[in-house]
Amino acid sequence: MKTTKEQARIYLDIISTQKEAIHMHENDIESAIGVHVDCDAGVFRTMWSFLDRYIDLTAEQTGIDMHALNWFVFENNCGKNKMSSAWPGKEMRVIDSIDAFLDFQYENE
Repeated sequence: MKTTKEQARIYLDIISTQKEAIHMHENDIESAIGVHVDCDAGVFRTMWSFLDRYIDLTAEQTGIDMHALNWFVFENNCGKNKMSSAWPGKEMRVIDSIDAFLDFQYENE
């Protein structure tokens, strides 16, 4: 890995916080206007685009695989979905937090 686990945690904390903020803004706007707003609508597309770019930067700076980061952030909802993963030949592990994800990523370096 290119960074320490502690440095990578800072990146992932920012990603998690920003993802939650985007969802909160989507919900607030929908509540205010009373209709569903597509996440591809202008301002939301821009916010998601910035988050995607930050994930790219995180992969580049930390050395964590881009697919693994996207899985953790979007499919596993930053650990909230409590999904499992395993390295080849090892036992499945529940990835339920940023720390669990980083422990998993850094264990094979």
